[in-house]
Amino acid sequence: MATLELVWTQSDLAMIGPGGTGTSHTLIGLGVAAVQAGHKIRKFTAVDFVETM
Repeated sequence: MATLELVWTQSDLAMIGPGGTGTSHTLIGLGVAAVQAGHKIRKFTAVDFVETM
C-alpha cells in the first residue's frame, strides 16, 4: 500500500473492521497520497456503496 501499487494498477480496495480500529483513517491517508501523486479517487461509505448496487 505504501507504494500506491493499487492506484497504479487501478485496483479496488475495501477495508472492513470494527469501529475505532483506524480503517477510515488509513483509507483517507491512502486517498490523500494518491491525489498528491496526481490520481483521482472515489470514497464510498458502506451505505453509499450498497445504494449504488
